[in-house]
Amino acid sequence: MRRSAPSSPSTAGCTPRPAAPGPSATCPSGGDEPCHCGRTGCLEASAGDSAVAGAAHAAGVVGAPVIEQVIAAAEGGDRRAHDLLAARARLLGRGVALVRDVLNPDRVVLAGQAFTAYRPGLAHVSESFSRATALPPISLQAGTFGHALQAVAACTAGLRPIYADPLGTVRRAAARHATGTGPTTVPPQSRGPEPTTSREAAR
Repeated sequence: MRRSAPSSPSTAGCTPRPAAPGPSATCPSGGDEPCHCGRTGCLEASAGDSAVAGAAHAAGVVGAPVIEQVIAAAEGGDRRAHDLLAARARLLGRGVALVRDVLNPDRVVLAGQAFTAYRPGLAHVSESFSRATALPPISLQAGTFGHALQAVAACTAGLRPIYADPLGTVRRAAARHATGTGPTTVPPQSRGPEPTTSREAAR
């Protein structure tokens, strides 16, 4: 839901090319890492899993550039790992503020492992968001699905027609079943022979 009509993403500088809308991953984050789009400081290049894990590995924090190792190190008390994840959280907070200022939604839910995998980082996201947004204050809500987010999102999309029109969905399914056009209906000519019972076999 939105309180006002959304603006074009290009007005916020979120596009690698001025003429076409781009993904939020190319939104300017204030970082200084070069991006594959040719610019510097895009959100993905500065706050993506690969960027953070690569920085941690280069600094000797973890043995391999794997984000799960960085999170585990931070949860185990490694201050360097925590600082890297906190810096990422601040970049993400600025990115969320930018998108929020463009779309002006009623609610903001932080979903995805970048936000929820390291819970101490949420405070940094919230603080950075509050400082960067140009709109009135709004509370951020953290998602609870964690690594199951993608599966839940896929199921939500699949169930949307049912929630939107449950009775209509039932009627359409009944009509398809009555006409033999349902997705699980097997045409008679393609069915195998009918199974015989033990009594028929004895005859």
